[in-house]
Amino acid sequence: MSKRTTSFALAVTTAALALVGCGDSSSDTIPGTSPAIAAAVCDGDAGCESDMRTLSHKLDSSDDADGNGLIDQEELNAALDRLDREEKEAEEAAASSAAAASSSAAAERSSEAAAKKREAEASSRRAAEREAADREQAEREAAQREQAAREQAAAEQAAAEQAAAEQAAAEQAAAEQQQQQQAGPQMEYATMGPYGSLFTCEQARDSWPVQSSPCYTGSDGNAYFEGMRQAMR
Repeated sequence: MSKRTTSFALAVTTAALALVGCGDSSSDTIPGTSPAIAAAVCDGDAGCESDMRTLSHKLDSSDDADGNGLIDQEELNAALDRLDREEKEAEEAAASSAAAASSSAAAERSSEAAAKKREAEASSRRAAEREAADREQAEREAAQREQAAREQAAAEQAAAEQAAAEQAAAEQAAAEQQQQQQAGPQMEYATMGPYGSLFTCEQARDSWPVQSSPCYTGSDGNAYFEGMRQAMR
């Protein structure tokens, strides 16, 4: 039973004892009570009557069990029990509501924590994917640079070999031409070709009746050789 209800009950009990000792009050009801409370409950005690006026506003017509329009001592005790039960039920409901709210808040916090964890994992996954993509791009670009460097080196080497071959052919042709000028009919070197490949060029050079230089690839991609022939007059 709550403290307030207990104080009302004590006041009522005190008044009831006074009533037994002193007899009935001259008034039937306590003024200012609604529903009306029997004056015999307080037997003229001003403090008790003040408490009853406050308490009466918490009562209703159902507390007048015999329906005579007057709340007597027995009906008042039953009403106090009802009020005590209702207050206890309200406290239990409030506690239950608070527990539910706490549980809901805990669930919400848990949900927020889970959402933050998922977002952190997704962010970490995206960062790892970006890092992997950047690494693959860097490796691809490095491979392309290496390939370009190899192709350039090969082209430079081929150009150098071609230039060396052309120079050697020219030097040999000049020497042989000088020899021809010193003995026999006037001879000169002439460029023979074009041939579709070095192989075809070498086949043709093999059947050349006089001196010739090795086949080489010209700037147009075709094969040529320098062959000795009688100088044109």
